[in-house]
Amino acid sequence: VECNNKIGVAIQVQADACEITNCDIRNLYQPANQWKAIGIEVRFEGNDWSILVANNVFDTINAVGDSTGSNGVGLSRAVVLSATADVTKTSIVANNIITSVIGEEGDSVVVISSNGAGTYYDFPVLIANNAITTWTRRGVKTQSNKAVVKNNTFRNTFTSNPGNLQHAVSLVQGGDHVVDGNVFINCRYAGQVVAIAASAGERVDNITVTNNVITDIGAETTNVPIYLKTFGENVVVTGNKILC
Repeated sequence: VECNNKIGVAIQVQADACEITNCDIRNLYQPANQWKAIGIEVRFEGNDWSILVANNVFDTINAVGDSTGSNGVGLSRAVVLSATADVTKTSIVANNIITSVIGEEGDSVVVISSNGAGTYYDFPVLIANNAITTWTRRGVKTQSNKAVVKNNTFRNTFTSNPGNLQHAVSLVQGGDHVVDGNVFINCRYAGQVVAIAASAGERVDNITVTNNVITDIGAETTNVPIYLKTFGENVVVTGNKILC
């Protein structure tokens, strides 16, 4: 698919036990003040559903936006998995090449399961062996429970701060997450692995951050590379290498 126009979503799936593999999605574009640009969007409607998203290529997904955050305009995504209840089976997002998810809110991989009112549900997902390069907000974003982010390579190419950049791996809400064996290269101007609960009433529990390598960051990076403000329990950080 090569679509430099107003297509909002290249591939959208609402079905169980599907495989989306070996697709090539390039130059998906939404101009200023228009909608969103998403490569693959999967919406779960059953609690025993699962999906495989593997061996796809995404290159340049851009929603320019309207300079107003969190209003649905300017969302750029390569892969989005969403549900509104607990999911029991494990989905896989693996071996994809994701390059240049840019624009106002550029998140390369997003996993969300929520009731929209602050409750986050189980959504077992393995995000593994992906090459994720250049995003303008987050490399991986989770708003759910039970995500495993493993053996991915994250690399940014910015020589100056793009403005909206947040984190390479952002565990926004939920718990029971594992971030293991990833390599973060030149992911400057941002945190690398971050979980931040908004208040003591919002707990983020059971976070494991192990065996990751963070390299090629310097004085321009003022964020804490691994920052876990959870108000929760069972946080394990071990075996990581931070090479500034």
